[in-house]
Amino acid sequence: MAEKENNNESRPFRCVNFRLGEECYGQDIGYIHEVNRVQNITEVPGAPEYILGVINLRGSVIPVMNLRKRLGLPAVDVTKDSRVIVIEYQGSLLGMLVDSVHHVLEIPYNDISDTPESTITEKNIFISGIGKVEEKLVFLIDTEKIFAEESTIEMLMGQGTEA
Repeated sequence: MAEKENNNESRPFRCVNFRLGEECYGQDIGYIHEVNRVQNITEVPGAPEYILGVINLRGSVIPVMNLRKRLGLPAVDVTKDSRVIVIEYQGSLLGMLVDSVHHVLEIPYNDISDTPESTITEKNIFISGIGKVEEKLVFLIDTEKIFAEESTIEMLMGQGTEA
């Protein structure tokens, strides 16, 4: 995990804890712009299937990704607990739809392991590591890899504009 190598290991890794189904995930708090309830999402013709569409966030058009689909998980209906985590990445705002958001976790770097190589697939390359919090495992999202594919960056960066 890149953050593990670059940070002072005496400080914990801070992440927003969210769920996709029964599994816990963490998004580096340094990328978090805000967390919102799901609002009207306008579909974008020709977008990849994991891009739900765009939202108007105080005058800015923000693309929203269904993180379940991006990770190869089955889609589920939006519920009252669903949230859009808005992250800032390379100067643009991007949304990730998740099932629910809980709280900020602080995970000591000693409690974070790399994803075992034998379990890495095309779908979970977006997991940068696995944190251990009490008896639970937290899959840590690799923001840079999620948005690294050229088509994703071009599509998303072209959408994060003023409305």
